[in-house]
Amino acid sequence: MLSELKEELRAAALDARIELGKKEEEELQAKVERLTERISHLKKEIDTTAESPLFFPHEIESRMMEDKLEESLSLETALANGPDTGYSGFYVPRIVAEE
Repeated sequence: MLSELKEELRAAALDARIELGKKEEEELQAKVERLTERISHLKKEIDTTAESPLFFPHEIESRMMEDKLEESLSLETALANGPDTGYSGFYVPRIVAEE
């Protein structure tokens, strides 16, 4: 377990692109072990079988608009006010110089 945790911490540090010295690695390992112990203690002490899982720690109301199917503009109407239009779009001047 300890060597597995040590390897996971090293892999996480590598992914985060941080260097951990021997002392920092040991301190981090001790903190993770304490956290793991606290969580396992809470799992034993608190009965959560009657609770349903949450995606968020608090209730939030959806602020998204309801999807409504509406008729969209025709291609001709959408392109009607464009200064330079073609078959299916607007023509715009090139802004990137060719090399």
